[in-house]
Amino acid sequence: MANFSRILFVDEANTDLSVMAAALFSQLSGERPVEIDSRGLVVLFPEPVNAKAEAVLKTRGLKALSSQSRELVPGDLNQTTLILTMTESEKRTVLDQFPDANFVYTIREFAGEQGNMDVPYGPASRYEECCKHLSELCWSIAEILFA
Repeated sequence: MANFSRILFVDEANTDLSVMAAALFSQLSGERPVEIDSRGLVVLFPEPVNAKAEAVLKTRGLKALSSQSRELVPGDLNQTTLILTMTESEKRTVLDQFPDANFVYTIREFAGEQGNMDVPYGPASRYEECCKHLSELCWSIAEILFA
């Protein structure tokens, strides 16, 4: 497995899933020399992190790495950037828009699962379910990368 200097969690708007994944994974990376962050594919203007996503992170003693959404841009990538999207569609968009991206996977694919992450629209319990699944995926990814 390649040594990654940067891990970016990417979703459509960078207001919930990617934000939760980055916060969860950041906790697992410890003092390792890897930058962890999140980005969105369609960010027309900075939006605040979804309040339900923030609340779920807070119950776990975590907070979002950024308070506003940020769009994925070419300057975010280098030869050792790992991009983990939430869906296959987002993965295809990244590959289409950033042909120089070397390591692009869905989060579930990288962790050895199939399928897309569900978008947690609705009650706070949906965000908690998604956060729980993201936490499990992040543990699997940490075992792969840091073993």
